[in-house]
Amino acid sequence: MKLLIAGAGFIVSDFLPITKDLKNTKLVGIAETTSDLDRMKEYQAKYGIEKIHTDYDQTLKETNADTVYVAVPNSLHYSFTKKLYSRQECYL
Repeated sequence: MKLLIAGAGFIVSDFLPITKDLKNTKLVGIAETTSDLDRMKEYQAKYGIEKIHTDYDQTLKETNADTVYVAVPNSLHYSFTKKLYSRQECYL
């Protein structure tokens, strides 16, 4: 699984430690606003995340991820997931 993480908040700090136990999982990216850039850099260094992104729409165009962990505030889940499912190669 090629995993992209959308968000960099507290739930991500709880999630990332367990990713080492997920067999055949590669952390291909993390996407959040520039205000969380320092936190994303910390996550990248600690957990081996390949790329940092600050524009979710652009990230979805460029990423090779086949799975997205949506970890943004609950009020944004729908809009982020809708963008994800609008990708041509996305399957339900």
